[in-house]
Amino acid sequence: MTVEHAARHPCLQLSTLRSHVRHLLGKTQAPSLMQLLRWTGSAQAPLQ
Repeated sequence: MTVEHAARHPCLQLSTLRSHVRHLLGKTQAPSLMQLLRWTGSAQAPLQ
C-alpha cells in the first residue's frame, strides 16, 4: 500500500503518514522506504 493510498483512510492525513515515514527512515538509517520494508520483511519472527 502506498502512503497516498493509506492516507485515504478517514482518520489519517497524508502529511502525518509522510512525517512518520521520515522519522522511521531517520531512526533506521534506511536509504528509502522500499529498503526499510525489505529489511522488516526479511526479519525473522520470534519462535514461540
